[in-house]
Parts: sequence; structure tokens; C-alpha cells
Amino acid sequence: MTCILVAVLACAMADGTAIGPSSVSRTASGSVTISKVISAARTRILNFGHFKNTGGGDCMASTITLDARTGLRSTTGSAVLAGGTAGSGAYTISGSANSIYGVSFPAVALSSPHTLTVSAFRFYSATNNSTTMGRIGPGGTDTPHVGATIFVPCSFDTHNINEVVASFTLTVTYP
Repeated sequence: MTCILVAVLACAMADGTAIGPSSVSRTASGSVTISKVISAARTRILNFGHFKNTGGGDCMASTITLDARTGLRSTTGSAVLAGGTAGSGAYTISGSANSIYGVSFPAVALSSPHTLTVSAFRFYSATNNSTTMGRIGPGGTDTPHVGATIFVPCSFDTHNINEVVASFTLTVTYP
């Protein structure tokens, strides 16, 4: 049997055909994207404070807008501000130092305790002059603020409770 194998190898080598594995070298290039870790933690709840409608029979539906930068409120319609602890929401964004990040918000959320509609979320970061982006500082954090607009129907007459936005999705990503 060994003689047959040697004869086959000899014939194959005689006509220049190599038997066995061959090796071909090629140069290739590629890239790897490594995602940087980023996180957001709420440090202060978005709070519209106390307000009430004063239009009586002539009530006009109202909005209250809470400025993300200053935390101040403004109104339209029959709503009147009635004190309380109003203030923009505050967050700590942690991630890769000196990186730009983007934010997005839901179209609407509901307030608590009266389930009023909240929309037109606004973003402010002192590190970047943008309504949708911030910059993580050299220490690995940024502290942006969030404001929004709340819709106040004429049927709303409670003004003894701070109306807050206890839950909504703030999405934070690296662009």
C-alpha cells in the first residue's frame, strides 16, 4: 500500500501539480467601534409648582412653560401661578470626558398627581449651546436641566399640590 501512495505522489509531482494544503496570503484591513459608556441620573424632579385657573365661566385652556435654563414659569390662558416649588428637572450625565452627547425626549408625558399632558420638552446644558446636545466635562460629568410645557384644562382647579413630571424617558446617546 505504501508503494501505491508513493507512486501517486511521484506522478502528481512530475506534472507540477502539488498535493496537499496550499497557503495564500492576503492583506486585509478592518475597524472596530467600541461604544463608550454613558448614563443619566435624575438629581431633581421637573416640578411645575402650584397653579390654578381663574377664568370662571370665561376660562381659557392654559399652558405653563417651565424654562430649562432658569427654572422660571410663564403662562398663557386663564392659569395663574400660585407658588409652590417650581423648578426645572436636573440630571447628572456621566460618560467619556470631553465627549459630545445627544438627548431626545418623548412627544408627551403625564404629570402627577393630576395626569395633565406635558410636552415640548426643552434641554439646557451650560457646556454646549444646543437644545439637543451637551458636552461631558473633563471630570466625566455634565449637569443639564430639562423644562417643558404643561397643558392646563379649564376643569383644573386644584392649586395646593405641586404638579410634577415624575416619569418620562430621557434618552442620552453619543452621536
